Amino acid sequence: MNLLKGTIIYTLSNLTIKFGAVLLLPILTHLLNPEEYGMVGLYVTLTSFLTIILGLGFYTPLMKTQSEQKSNIATSSHVNFCAIIFLIAVYLLLLLFLYFILKSSLVIDLLGEVKLDSKLIYLAVIVSMFSAINIIMNTSFRMDENYILVAILSILSFVLFYSSAIIFIKQFNYGGLGYIYGNLLSSIIIFFISFTCYYRKLSIAFSWHNVKFLCGNGIPMVFVELSDKIIEASDRFILVRYISLSSLGVYTLALTGCKVLNVVFNSYISAILPSIYKSVESREDSNYIKVKLENAYVLVVMMVFLGQLISKEIIDIIFPASYSNLFFVFILALPAISLQYYYFLDFYFHRSEDSRFILCFTIATSIINIILNLIFVPKYGVYASLLSTYISYLIRTLVEIKFIARRYKLKFSVLKVLMGSFVLYTVPLLYHYGYYTVLLRVTLSIVLFIGIIMFYKKSKIFN
Repeated sequence: MNLLKGTIIYTLSNLTIKFGAVLLLPILTHLLNPEEYGMVGLYVTLTSFLTIILGLGFYTPLMKTQSEQKSNIATSSHVNFCAIIFLIAVYLLLLLFLYFILKSSLVIDLLGEVKLDSKLIYLAVIVSMFSAINIIMNTSFRMDENYILVAILSILSFVLFYSSAIIFIKQFNYGGLGYIYGNLLSSIIIFFISFTCYYRKLSIAFSWHNVKFLCGNGIPMVFVELSDKIIEASDRFILVRYISLSSLGVYTLALTGCKVLNVVFNSYISAILPSIYKSVESREDSNYIKVKLENAYVLVVMMVFLGQLISKEIIDIIFPASYSNLFFVFILALPAISLQYYYFLDFYFHRSEDSRFILCFTIATSIINIILNLIFVPKYGVYASLLSTYISYLIRTLVEIKFIARRYKLKFSVLKVLMGSFVLYTVPLLYHYGYYTVLLRVTLSIVLFIGIIMFYKKSKIFN
């Protein structure tokens, strides 16, 4: 019941946030032109990138410590303190370094080529610092199974961010910078609110031994997270050299819309994560969790397919005509986004302290993605980028499944991955070749809806 309760609470909070963001997107797309939205996309990518790298993946070893040291609160609180202090020191050193390096004319010219300025970089670093610490505190609340608090903080962050961003954009005419100022303000407020609940888990005692433990177990997680962000960053920073900022704005908006449809599976992974760690002690429990995870992916594919069928008119109504070709970019991005579900495989390496292997997977798939982008993006633009992303995610997923089968004797279905992801290209092909008719869509939607209900009742996703 805890798993079902957690999934429901996470899902409801995430649905509130994601669908709230969708409802607010028409406002933002009318306040920001495609060029400004493209700039926002670059900022979001940079901030995410910095949060992952400079956050050092500390939330992973802290999660492990919290799970293993429930009876030894003193040890856990010492490690928590070291993590927060060390991260703050890293960020302050980076800001000092940037103060000197960003004065170089060579650096200024280089930033100009990718359409960034020093002010944007400073803001991204500051926001990422608060975000990295907020992630640590949020993860701790999740491991305590404090679902309500996590949901409240998530919704509050969303409300603060969008309300302040709209005020900065509309009332102060800050344009794209208003979006960034809103992000900064909400991150700071959430930091202070979270800290009022988290400070009890801190004990002032700095130890380099703890820092070594945090870095040794956390830094490999950086490469896990970077797999997605390197691909996203390479896509955008390569694309911006060959397409206009307005086209990049459409691409960014499409990916934002895609993430609405992965709300449920992200919530499910968040809720089942403690069970993945606990199942290491029992082969029977591991297989039981595996079945639930695989069945959940089938359900994800069916829901995403349904989203592809019913989203065209919604997109046409919500967004202004200046965001042309948005629907096709949106449905073409969904197969790759659906494969992000399988990021849960990384946690099998972390729980066995084999995170070093993830570095190899990350480097290999990132190189593949960058090479494909460099070859095909100059000619095919956004479409090449989307397919490169899909290929990279698919390769990583299949390699990890095979590796887990050999090393941990736990066999996830390769066929489900291939069939599920291939099926999601059906709608883009129908649309491209002119078969995306109302009758066909209505028929498929009804069949899918019935199939989703029947599969949900039959599967063991929440048992």
